[in-house]
Amino acid sequence: MIALGDAQVVEFLNLIAEGQRGAIDARLQAIFNRLIG
Repeated sequence: MIALGDAQVVEFLNLIAEGQRGAIDARLQAIFNRLIG
């Protein structure tokens, strides 16, 4: 589980509204990589 801040959630909702769902996956992967790196 990755905790997200309010700003990240709003950003992700905006990306969904813009039809850029794939960008969310990339950003979540980057967060995960920082956590384990």
